[in-house]
Amino acid sequence: MADRGDNVIWADFTGRRGTPGRAGARPAARRRAAREAARTWAARTLVDRVLPGADRGRVDRGRDYHAEGRVAELTLAAGAISALVRGTQLDPFTVILQLPWRGEAERDRAVAAIAAAPGGVLAALNGALPAEEEHRLLLGPGESLRCSCDCPDPAEYCKHIIAVTLAAAAALDADPALLLRLRGITDSDLRRAQRRAGPGGEGAEGAPRGPAAPSWRAVDQAIPPGGGDFWGRELPPPEVPEVTAAPALAAADRALLEEALATVCYGRVDETRLISDLEVLYEALTPVRGRGGAGSGDDGGDHDPDGAGDAGPEEGR
Repeated sequence: MADRGDNVIWADFTGRRGTPGRAGARPAARRRAAREAARTWAARTLVDRVLPGADRGRVDRGRDYHAEGRVAELTLAAGAISALVRGTQLDPFTVILQLPWRGEAERDRAVAAIAAAPGGVLAALNGALPAEEEHRLLLGPGESLRCSCDCPDPAEYCKHIIAVTLAAAAALDADPALLLRLRGITDSDLRRAQRRAGPGGEGAEGAPRGPAAPSWRAVDQAIPPGGGDFWGRELPPPEVPEVTAAPALAAADRALLEEALATVCYGRVDETRLISDLEVLYEALTPVRGRGGAGSGDDGGDHDPDGAGDAGPEEGR
């Protein structure tokens, strides 16, 4: 130590050159510890997508908030994770982790895939899902969460978001079936799909199904007297253009949508909730054709005129 007038200069000759490195490694070690504490794939995925984007201080405080039980009213439903976090202020902060949008058709495919797998329903209720369905229900490659908190912290991942992420991961570990309910899939949905698939996926009674009955009836047409070509000159059928259906919300400019909603919302949390509501309304108002496959009579516009179609109990859902 050297003393120069009013200034005291400290010199460290203890050789602690590794100190900055150890301090810098602490966030990675803490994230690794949080990931190892998560037992299920869904819990580990949540931790991996959020904690690496936060600094050490916010991760530490978020872990403390979670350990102290400051996360309340944790809800996993309708494609979002929401909760209240009690901080240093009187009113709690609202945190929302919004998952990527999944339409009804994607949920139906996930349910069908789970029911078709041997022991798939029981495995799904215990948190064991095929990798493709895990990505379909939670987060796919390249997808991310839309996180929002109404606290004044401008960081992308504040301590309240960290706390809710850890609380949601713990909830998914405790009850893996929450991942299904997060996407609106109930136990009854899986049981119905399992009964429809039957043993080996061959139908409700296990017997192979025959060809579907045609949705039209042949009508005898009398030939006019004298014969001849009743319909006139034969013309080639017109070419039907291929049109790819795309949801309007996915094709729209999200930045412009958020800019428009900012004029009628009080903050980011209200914007996120309103966007989620718009997605649900769009899904409900958009007609889905051909959900049951060609010729099955399960879609909304090709019913058997005699009522002999094979419409299931999910018709009109």
